[in-house]
This record gives sequence, structure tokens and C-alpha cells, in this order.
Amino acid sequence: MKGIGIQLDGVQFLVDEHGNCKSVALDLDIWRDLWEDFYDGMLAEATLDEPTIPWEQVKAEMDADLAAQDIANG
Repeated sequence: MKGIGIQLDGVQFLVDEHGNCKSVALDLDIWRDLWEDFYDGMLAEATLDEPTIPWEQVKAEMDADLAAQDIANG
């Protein structure tokens, strides 16, 4: 991505000595919602290969924890 010809408020492209884009700085007052969506997508992509736990198992564990708390609290 070389020679960005577009300027947007609150977006700054950081380039190397050859003019190649290396990163982007965003004004989060302007672009927070977009950044959050982008970051959520990056997190989802980064965790694709992680093992999953079926909802039924998670719910059963949560129910058991709540029941144990109820017993402990009298």
C-alpha cells in the first residue's frame, strides 16, 4: 500500500523511509466503533484453532457453581 491518496479526519498512516504504509493511527473519538469491530474480528481470527466447550457443559458448570454458592450462603 504505497502512496495513500485519501485523507480522512482522524486517520494517520505511518510510513517507512520508502513510503510504504506500516501502520495506522486512529483517533478513537472518531473511529472507536470501527476499531472495536476490527479488533473483535482480529480476536475471533486469532482464536479459531482454540478448543471449544459446548454450551450445555458451560451452563451445567455455571448452574453447579450457583447451587454451591446458594448452599454456602445458606
